[in-house]
Amino acid sequence: MSGNRILVKYYDRGLPFPNVAAQEKFEKSLFTKTHKANAEIIMLDGLTCLYKSSVDLFFYVVGSGQENELLLMSVLDCLFNACSGILRKMWTRSLSVITWR
Repeated sequence: MSGNRILVKYYDRGLPFPNVAAQEKFEKSLFTKTHKANAEIIMLDGLTCLYKSSVDLFFYVVGSGQENELLLMSVLDCLFNACSGILRKMWTRSLSVITWR
């Protein structure tokens, strides 16, 4: 597991990431804290972070500290299920890279 991103989309310009380097630093920190954890939600740098993993892929949804966790979980479930449909339950990092490029 390398922790490198395959695909990322930031929708809120208000998040505290002024540039790509800051985004990658946050993502690396998030991956380090979650890749061996068993929970689905953590608070990191004042942000609510929800995640799911399957084989060697991790899916994250991040919102503000005041965001409703149930809403974020719904977004994560939708993303996870949509990707599952696209990949037809064949979860591997290499297949995902080929599919999304």
